[in-house]
Amino acid sequence: MSAEDWFEHFWRQRGMVLPVVRFVYAHLADYSGLWWDRILPSDRLNEDLHLPLVCWFDWEMSLLDDFSNELGIAIEDPDLLTQAVTVEDFLTLLNQQFLQAA
Repeated sequence: MSAEDWFEHFWRQRGMVLPVVRFVYAHLADYSGLWWDRILPSDRLNEDLHLPLVCWFDWEMSLLDDFSNELGIAIEDPDLLTQAVTVEDFLTLLNQQFLQAA
């Protein structure tokens, strides 16, 4: 499933925007090696996907830098992402930052 298909299947009806979904789809696949077309909104970042184990230790900071560089949105609070439990929580936080900056 492409990023656009993943967006249509899971995220459009949840109010997410395509640039954020594309960003997460591409970057978290690169960081983790996981196939993001198989990831569900309800998957838990730590317990199900084990992101701290499969990504390098500072992946959150790299993600925030990439988010700023690619989408032009700086997230001032690096601890923001630690609030996310599920993939949906994670996308919601990034989506809110994107929409606030627009």
